[in-house]
Amino acid sequence: MTMKTAAAAAQMSGTAHPEVEEDDEELDLSEFGWRVASLRGRNRWTREQLAKRLRVSRQRVANWEEGRNSPSIGMAARLSRTLKVTLDELVMGGVRDIGKLPREEWQNAARHLEEVTQFMTRHQPEPPLDGGEEEPA
Repeated sequence: MTMKTAAAAAQMSGTAHPEVEEDDEELDLSEFGWRVASLRGRNRWTREQLAKRLRVSRQRVANWEEGRNSPSIGMAARLSRTLKVTLDELVMGGVRDIGKLPREEWQNAARHLEEVTQFMTRHQPEPPLDGGEEEPA
C-alpha cells in the first residue's frame, strides 16, 4: 500500500487522525522525489548505494526520485531511518510544528532533550588549561 492509498483508506474507514482535514493535499511525488534525491546527496550516496542499504533495486530508488511512484508506508519508514530524518520530514519536507504536538509527545520530547543535554554535558571534552595555546618546549 502506498502512502497515498493508505491515507485515502484511513479516511474512508473513519480511522484517519481527527486533526487531519479531508481536503489535505495529496503527496506531491515530484517534491517527495526531490527530497529523497537531496537527502541521498547529503549522505553522498549513489542511487545504487541507497538501494543496497534498503535492499531494493536501483531502479526503484530512481522511480521515487523521478516522481514515478512512492514507496509503501513500511518502506518510507525504512527510508526515513536510513536517511536519518523523521517520516514527517521525508514526506512533508519540514519539521512538524512543535507547538501542535499533543501534551504527551511534548513531554516525551522535553525528557529526551534533557537526557541528550545531560549526556553532552557529561561527555564534553575538557578545555585546555591555558586557553588553548601549547606551552613552548
